[in-house]
Amino acid sequence: IQGFPLSLISHRLGEIFTLQATTGPVDAQSWSTPLTYDHEEPTPYHYSVWLEEPALRLEFAPGERTGIFRFTGRDRAPVVLLSTRKEGELIAAGPRSVTGIERFK
Repeated sequence: IQGFPLSLISHRLGEIFTLQATTGPVDAQSWSTPLTYDHEEPTPYHYSVWLEEPALRLEFAPGERTGIFRFTGRDRAPVVLLSTRKEGELIAAGPRSVTGIERFK
């Protein structure tokens, strides 16, 4: 697993904004290290997976135009990384809030 899409353009054009979680320090390698996983439980209304290396449970519940992610760490609080995949920008709007824009064709 290289990351989780925050939003999809379409099933053929890929994602905009990508999430990844870790419990360790964040550095240049944080995005390039694939996550190993186990106990994957996909259903149409809920997705759950255990991420081995950061020792996190990720859960996702989709909605028509929304979704909820939950990251639960075993020993340490998770750090959630957010990245643009196309041309765009992210701005910290507060201590627990981010706004952003991505441009795609």
